[in-house]
Amino acid sequence: MGTKIIFAEALGLIGSATAKDLRVIGEIRNKFAHRVDLGDPAKKIEFTSPVIDALCRKLKIVDAVISGRKWSTKPTDARGLFLRSIDELIFLVRLSRWAIKPQEPLDLPHLI
Repeated sequence: MGTKIIFAEALGLIGSATAKDLRVIGEIRNKFAHRVDLGDPAKKIEFTSPVIDALCRKLKIVDAVISGRKWSTKPTDARGLFLRSIDELIFLVRLSRWAIKPQEPLDLPHLI
């Protein structure tokens, strides 16, 4: 996934803030996909795990999106932040497919 992000950013399809969030999402995915708990509860990875919680709090798209919406609130838990970030990124992709262009390709300008 990292190469695709680099390529998309180099082509100007996504901005730097979006690329950073996509890298964090990839890192979260890898933590879940490559866990080896073998039944050991101490090694179990969940959204409440400190490493996953810290990664989810690095996601910036939710902060950018809700800053312009008085009616929107930021999720406080890691899972909520992760899911909301995914929702907002999917929305930006759909905007670009409908040819409704944000100020900068798939990015929020004040995050750069």
